[in-house]
Amino acid sequence: MRKAALMLAVALVSSSGCSIVSGFHRDWRCCSCAPRGDNPGGCWQGCWDSQCTGHQGNLKAIICRQDPCHYEARFRGTFFKVIPFQYKMTLTAVRHDDHFDLHGQKDLGRLLGVYRFEGHATPTDFVAHYTSQDDRGRFVMSRR
Repeated sequence: MRKAALMLAVALVSSSGCSIVSGFHRDWRCCSCAPRGDNPGGCWQGCWDSQCTGHQGNLKAIICRQDPCHYEARFRGTFFKVIPFQYKMTLTAVRHDDHFDLHGQKDLGRLLGVYRFEGHATPTDFVAHYTSQDDRGRFVMSRR
C-alpha cells in the first residue's frame, strides 16, 4: 500500500509541472557561469509590481536566444510573497545601438486572458511593462 501511495505521489508531482520548476532551478544555477553577451540572453533577477492592485513580488528570468530576432523567456516569481508562478513565452527582439526592444504575448487561458509584454534590455538592465485582462504593471530586473 505504501509503495502504491508513493508511486501515485510521484506521478502527481511529475504531471503537475514540478519537473519544470526543478529544471528552472538547475538552469538558474548554470547561468552564473554563462558568458554575458551583447544580447538579452542570460539570467535576470529583480521584481514585478502591479499598477492596478499594488501587488509585487520577486521575479527571475532565464532568456535563451532562439535566432537573431527571437528569444525564449522563462519567468519564475512569487505572488503574495509565497505563492510561486512561472510561465514561458517567446519574445521578439529588435536590436538598437545600446539596447534591445522586446515584445511578446501569451494566452493564459479563459480566466487570465492574453498577457502582453513590451520592454527593453541593456547589457545590465531589463525593464518591461505588461498588460492582461485585469492587470497591468512592470518588471524591473538586472543581470545576475
